[in-house]
Amino acid sequence: MQDLNKLLIGESVKEVLKCDLQLEQEAIHLVREAISCCELEADYISRELLADILEGEEEHLDWLGTQLGLIESMGLENFIQFHRHE
Repeated sequence: MQDLNKLLIGESVKEVLKCDLQLEQEAIHLVREAISCCELEADYISRELLADILEGEEEHLDWLGTQLGLIESMGLENFIQFHRHE
């Protein structure tokens, strides 16, 4: 049987954000490895595309960190109330 990656699914808002943060960190690591590989092969077109992807992943990682910080500073209930209209 194939060994597939473990699903990271949280049961609460905070757990969902933490799981997403972990997945983003793994994705960033893989994209950076791919960029290094492109540089070794002198594939600068793919490297540029991956650099754009990396930028978006890093922005999302920052956003997730901010959301988790808000939960810590304002409490989960207030955080959910603050985001209920989004």
